[in-house]
Amino acid sequence: MTNTARRFRIGFAHQGTLHYEYCAELVRRAHQVDAQPGLFVTAWDNTRHSPSFGRTVGVVGLTGAEDGPLASEADLEVPVEQACTRLAGWAVRRRVAEVSPLAVVQPGADAFLMRNLPTIAVRQGYDFLLATLTPEQHYLATATGWDFHTLVDGVNRTGIALCGAAEAFPIAS
Repeated sequence: MTNTARRFRIGFAHQGTLHYEYCAELVRRAHQVDAQPGLFVTAWDNTRHSPSFGRTVGVVGLTGAEDGPLASEADLEVPVEQACTRLAGWAVRRRVAEVSPLAVVQPGADAFLMRNLPTIAVRQGYDFLLATLTPEQHYLATATGWDFHTLVDGVNRTGIALCGAAEAFPIAS
């Protein structure tokens, strides 16, 4: 295990909190979009000392499909649960989450978040992740072990990742 991997930890920022607003601002600065996911998954650096959110070095959002239509779902020919059924043989809409844009301010935080996101999704009650990934994010997702199936291939790739069992994806430190 590298020193970089040991220094990062997973955290969460829930809607209605100042930490959530801080995470949304990181995404706005990185991508010029107003991401409002159900939950932000954060990477924080335990070697940094900060009185506020300065230890947060990366964020990615998760939004459950049970809450309504997902942004990336508009790219699909069928509802997301039908696309999941085609891949896995079964799906329930409430077991699908969409990944919002990834924003990082420290090298390595992106790989740390991507490596841990399938496990976090399973622990949050999701079996499938819907994501629209840039070529760099797609490379990172596959390099960190995602079982990603591209459904729409263009400049960016929209697809579904099968999360599998939590035991298959232990939280990496």
